[in-house]
Amino acid sequence: MQSLVKRIVLGIVSTLVILILVAVPAFASAGGKKAGGYGSCYVTPDPATVGGTYTVFGSGLKADEFVNVFVADSHGTLAFALQADSLGNVTASSYASWPGTYDVSIYDNGGRKPVYLTSCSFQVN
Repeated sequence: MQSLVKRIVLGIVSTLVILILVAVPAFASAGGKKAGGYGSCYVTPDPATVGGTYTVFGSGLKADEFVNVFVADSHGTLAFALQADSLGNVTASSYASWPGTYDVSIYDNGGRKPVYLTSCSFQVN
């Protein structure tokens, strides 16, 4: 029984380490807005309410482009790995957990390094 618990814990820790290793370089290379970005994003509803659902919309992306959408609040960052549709649109929904400003960033992740595309923010009350 202890062996099974150890394997489960090791699997969870390994998964978290991999997620951190993938996300940190993306944020480190971000350094704010980059020239050459394209697309746009917005969130509805804005303002959102704590415990309520919000939806991020990205548009003006390349058809079928692979992107990472990061939603950062005062307690952490939520990441979505998405593929744009044939019109260059993506959507992602989640729950607002904390009041404050949430910052959304969208990066192309189809190459060797993440490339900044666009960003927006919204308020949670």
